[in-house]
Amino acid sequence: MKQILKLSMLLLTLGLLTTACDTNSTPSATLQTAFDYAIADDFQSFAELVYFDEKEPQKLKQSQAELASFLKAANAEQKKTKENIVKAEIRKEEISDDGNTATVEFLATYANGDTLVDTQKMLKKDGKWYLKSF
Repeated sequence: MKQILKLSMLLLTLGLLTTACDTNSTPSATLQTAFDYAIADDFQSFAELVYFDEKEPQKLKQSQAELASFLKAANAEQKKTKENIVKAEIRKEEISDDGNTATVEFLATYANGDTLVDTQKMLKKDGKWYLKSF
């Protein structure tokens, strides 16, 4: 019985690791991950999913840090009026013919109960999907 339990735990762990490593394999998965980070107030991780046309690593990190700081402050203000997103649901995605851009439709639910259906443009660079702008 202990061996079955150990094997089950090992398979579960491997499955979770595989899923975690594959979070940006689709535009929808990347956007959902971005929403999950935002809802968890992890704006640094969120900023790393935003595309910046920056080649120099130090400048890229600075741009990401500035965006994270801005989003953190904005979210703190939104929480005061319950205008922060508390849930997001991906509705559909459309990938371009060349496979390098996409549009993802989502439904966002705010803390005050309001909902919004909107779209997010996505960009694929070096095999990884990013939020193009927001």
